Amino acid sequence: IMFEKLIFFIAILSRIDSYIYSYDNREKHNKHKNNKYLYLFIPTTRYTDLSIILSILWSGYIILFNEISNILTCCTWCISCNASIGYWIFRGDILSNDINKNTLRYKVFDSIAHGVIPTIMILDINNLQYNLYDIIYPLLLSILWLIAVIMPWYMITNDPVYPFLHKDVPLRKKLSICGFMFLNTIFIGFVGKLIIFINSNILVLLKYL
Repeated sequence: IMFEKLIFFIAILSRIDSYIYSYDNREKHNKHKNNKYLYLFIPTTRYTDLSIILSILWSGYIILFNEISNILTCCTWCISCNASIGYWIFRGDILSNDINKNTLRYKVFDSIAHGVIPTIMILDINNLQYNLYDIIYPLLLSILWLIAVIMPWYMITNDPVYPFLHKDVPLRKKLSICGFMFLNTIFIGFVGKLIIFINSNILVLLKYL
């Protein structure tokens, strides 16, 4: 439970920081002038936000019920890893230029959102349990997030969330990044199962030593 409590704490901390940042920059980010409170929804529009929300749900579920949900575990693992890998590979295409990236605050929460949580999940290998066919769920959830959250947000606010999704960016580039993220979700799902397999065999081997 120690690792779950740590993930829950830093994920909640990350959510609080996102809302504080959104509030502090509400005039700059509120591009839909007809609704001055629209900035409150900004921390729930990004793919990274989905990964943090899933981390809270996954760790909270284990803490409350002391049991593992395979589907929730698979979604949290795949999407957290995918958000982290995608961020560091396509950083230049997904970060807005108006963000101050040189502050300690940004660097700390940048690391939390893009690498720290998946790393802790690997350390918490005993609770990293899911079936191979569960990979379909993070795939569907990722597609749903794009269609039901990111695209409507762009249509309502004219804010594409990620610069590469802007209407002026070539379709080929959009498809290449989205395609990579889609395939990487599958890859990460298999990697997670491989880690689980190796760990279980090591435990079996240690019993005979």
